[in-house]
Amino acid sequence: MISRRNISTTFLKGRNKGRGYHAACPDIRQGDAMQTAYSIQHTKEYMPILQGVGTNLFACCNGRYLDIHRDILAGCSARVGALTISAEYAETLRKIRISTLKLLDMLIIAFNEKGRHGAEIALPISEYMRLCGKENTKPTVDKCRRVIKEDLLTLSGIYLKWSEKSRKSGAVTSYAAHIGRGTISGGDIRFSFTGDFAEYLRGAYGMQYPLALLSMDSRNASAYHIGRKLALNAGIDANILKRKSDCLGIPSLLSVCPNIPKYERIKATDRRFTDRIKEPLENALDSLVSAGVLASWEYCRAGKQPLLESEIEVAEYATFQRLYIRYEMRNAPNQSDRIKRNIAKKKRAERKAEHYKHFKKG
Repeated sequence: MISRRNISTTFLKGRNKGRGYHAACPDIRQGDAMQTAYSIQHTKEYMPILQGVGTNLFACCNGRYLDIHRDILAGCSARVGALTISAEYAETLRKIRISTLKLLDMLIIAFNEKGRHGAEIALPISEYMRLCGKENTKPTVDKCRRVIKEDLLTLSGIYLKWSEKSRKSGAVTSYAAHIGRGTISGGDIRFSFTGDFAEYLRGAYGMQYPLALLSMDSRNASAYHIGRKLALNAGIDANILKRKSDCLGIPSLLSVCPNIPKYERIKATDRRFTDRIKEPLENALDSLVSAGVLASWEYCRAGKQPLLESEIEVAEYATFQRLYIRYEMRNAPNQSDRIKRNIAKKKRAERKAEHYKHFKKG
């Protein structure tokens, strides 16, 4: 067993937060399921990732912009939409960065690929570097190991709380869980999800995740946030069926970019919205094209209608926020066959339920 001195111990000690954590998250061992490190397939441009309201809201975080509240008993917390993120120390929340979010994405992809069994993941550092587009040189490896250790420490100290509505029943379920804890052992990243978080992932929906998103420069935070949002929108079955999977409103994109300021913050200043909002958004979209996440993008109106001549040179924010981004994911896998199978499966289940209902009446 790895010495506990090598494992992060920055766990929440506030009211109802630290209890049962060590029991819920098993020790990281070098045997059993952790014996062989998992490698994400080299030949694929997309991999399925498990996602839900909790993980998607967490993917919108940037510690630099969190409004952190401190409580003597409960520790520190911040809200991102319907998600509450807590930690014992404010510094833990401040250290949430793009590399932290990318690492969690990789771990969830690996968890899904290994069949969602158990809660332990082992990912080679060489695989992490390949996915992030890093050169395999000693200085780069040393830097990556340092970044990974810091991000594992951050993930180990975070507690999430949120609610989400079931797509099937419409019932609202509340969730609360630590993510897990991890360490570096030899050349592998070894991480153990908590029982609650692993159970949530097992019941989560999947989406096709563009691996090119991982190789983008983490300093371009908006590109990661926007790219993930566009991939999610493109992968929702209802959007595909309604032909809305390639179009998203600008307010939806801005809502996932904490580093792009709200219009209310800049309208009282001399700086125009084009400098602080429009240009950063366009730069992020252009970066996604350059990185191979998107094949193309363009502005459009509702219903994918082309812009009017008066809208081509947008001079007012009121006009800008009514626009949409029409885009194409690069080499996205075709989802039609899978959706048809799901629809057929749902119809069979409904017929079976109806038959059982009549049988009971008879």
